[in-house]
Amino acid sequence: IDMAGFLTETDGNTIIASGNTTVKNANLVDNSNPATSAASTPLLMAAEGSTLTVKDTDIDTTSAEAVTATNATVVLENVTINSSMNEDIAATTFDARPLIYAGNSNLTIKDGSIVADSSSADDCGLYGIYGANGSTITLGDQATGEGPTIITNSAPIGTNNTTGGMYKLTIYGGYYKSLMSHKSWMGAMYLGGGSEVEIFGGTFDGGDYDIALPYKPAKYIVKIHGGVFEGSEITIKKDYKNGGSGED
Repeated sequence: IDMAGFLTETDGNTIIASGNTTVKNANLVDNSNPATSAASTPLLMAAEGSTLTVKDTDIDTTSAEAVTATNATVVLENVTINSSMNEDIAATTFDARPLIYAGNSNLTIKDGSIVADSSSADDCGLYGIYGANGSTITLGDQATGEGPTIITNSAPIGTNNTTGGMYKLTIYGGYYKSLMSHKSWMGAMYLGGGSEVEIFGGTFDGGDYDIALPYKPAKYIVKIHGGVFEGSEITIKKDYKNGGSGED
């Protein structure tokens, strides 16, 4: 689907990709009112068993979950996603919700940017990416060492609680920054589900810490081969919360 750069404005509608679908040159704007519903409607959804590739596309949304995938494959190349959600709605109605959701899916983001900087300083607000239920997430390009820019008030990369956690996360490059001032939540990665993380490059600025491994029991494997870590106090934080399932 070549959308030729034309502006497409929606009010909670969705492009659902089934089979093998490429969307390119799109300019998508979601004008829905998230205050009227506790659940957002994504602009782009990869149906079960499908492969969705999005190239050279701009997405602006007043809501969460611009792109979602469940039991699917998603590849983003040169995609810009911006959220202008009201800070109070982000912190309450959409607490711990992402702009990109991957559930039991393969997600690759080679470059581009994801920005959600309007959530409250006290609460969780919007994740950039949320991986769940055994997803495999790859950020950046192995050959070039480049990657996406993800800036959010909550963690740029996250998953919550130990049930259905992110399975594998590989980062080759990029820039990941949390703007949140709440010390219990502020991190470039908030890995609340059991996770295997391997980092080859990139810059991580979580403020108080860069990688949070908050729950027990949960199994975490973290391998760092390279990268720049700019957290002001702690690079890796093993925290204190009791989760729901998993291993010590």
